[in-house]
Amino acid sequence: MDDIVKRKKKRSGFLPIIVGIIIGTVVGVLISVFDILPEEPLFPGANIGLLIAFPFIVAAAGALSGVLIHELGHLVFGLLTGYKFLSFRLYSMIWFKEGGRIRFKLSKSFLLGQCLMEPVKDYKQSGFVLYNLGGVIGNLFLAGVMWVLIFIVNSLMAQFIIGGVLFLNFVFAITNAIPTTSAEAPTDGANIREGLKSKEALRAFHLQLAVNHEVAAGKRYRELDIDSIKPKEGADLSNYLIAYLVALEAEYWGDSGDPQKALETLGKLDAEELPAVYRQNILVSRLQYSMFTDINAARELYERDDVKAALKKSVPEMQIIKAVYEMVVLGNVDDSRARLSKIRKKANDLPSKGERIMMDEYINQLEITFEKFFVKNIKKPIDKS
Repeated sequence: MDDIVKRKKKRSGFLPIIVGIIIGTVVGVLISVFDILPEEPLFPGANIGLLIAFPFIVAAAGALSGVLIHELGHLVFGLLTGYKFLSFRLYSMIWFKEGGRIRFKLSKSFLLGQCLMEPVKDYKQSGFVLYNLGGVIGNLFLAGVMWVLIFIVNSLMAQFIIGGVLFLNFVFAITNAIPTTSAEAPTDGANIREGLKSKEALRAFHLQLAVNHEVAAGKRYRELDIDSIKPKEGADLSNYLIAYLVALEAEYWGDSGDPQKALETLGKLDAEELPAVYRQNILVSRLQYSMFTDINAARELYERDDVKAALKKSVPEMQIIKAVYEMVVLGNVDDSRARLSKIRKKANDLPSKGERIMMDEYINQLEITFEKFFVKNIKKPIDKS
């Protein structure tokens, strides 16, 4: 479920990029029609090259500014409401807090944008709405600035680029404000809508951020207070924020070495009625625990298209589960052993020291669990180097 939390701030950039290319193409045609390119280009073919490149220039400027200002909006309004900085990511660039200092690193993986913060202690005073609206406000602010600039600059080409940035930031704001769960992850508007439905939903959203902070700092799921993460009696489990609490409880039991209890806990949820990212992660969790309790059920889960799509992701959590499936269910012991060794090295690329420690211990635990349940299939000890 840690993957779900991380994806909460991941923004899909395909729509803005596509819109940007369309805008840039239209602008390129207008530039050609109105003949505003330099009469004497710097070199032969320069004007044609500029016309070809212009759609991508507009798309890149709009998408980069849109993602950056959106996540900065969450950061600024989070700080204003008492949240504490954990990490800020733009594509492969990561700024993160470790040992009381802000550090920077380049990641080998790619993510459009992400802002992670430690929430205030009391969920009733968490500034929930303002924090979630921070990104939308940021995009609208930049769009407003571009609106002013477009009347100030004299260059028509600059005006076209500014206009593209204006429009794309407006698209970012609207698409994130509209409450929908049909995208890769629920929008900020959807989080606000679901969070305001009940106090339990508000508490659940707060716990997502709080647990993510604790896990990043090195705390294991089994060390959490089980009574505090359980949803209240009669809570609406179709609310994806509250459903997170059930999945988190399952993580507690799984990390405690009781996959059967974890499966029973996940059985409280109807995954099909939840948003795609939640459904996908819950099904992958069921696969993870079924491998040690019901191999036939694990095979059925593995054949689902959404589960296969999840396991193709390069994040260590998914790659570990895929490796264990190949080891436990398919019997590819040697290949899976080599895959786990590679995943362990890749986990060292994680920005948080706590995450790196946790992932290493998690791989150790999986190896021990495997040896406990399937020692007959292992010809030699798993290499932990």
